[in-house]
Amino acid sequence: MNREEIYTVFKENHPLAAKSVIQAGDLMGQPLIISKADCKPPVMDWFEQAGKQPQIKYVLNNYLTILNMVQEGLGIGIMSELSTMNLPTT
Repeated sequence: MNREEIYTVFKENHPLAAKSVIQAGDLMGQPLIISKADCKPPVMDWFEQAGKQPQIKYVLNNYLTILNMVQEGLGIGIMSELSTMNLPTT
């Protein structure tokens, strides 16, 4: 079974946006926005394997809503690879 990659989505000027690889520890204390539909279990597994407790602020169904909330500075989005396929380029 292939595991889909999980991606973090930051507001352009977020300090972590410059990193090419994000570890679970990098996200400690950060408000997180995750998708209920496609990545909640893998995200929780990732944090658990790292021995970290994430600060999940929002759990949403729509990836466009997640992107809008990230753009507004409400948190860091954690999305599946499939959800990032049609990201806006602006």
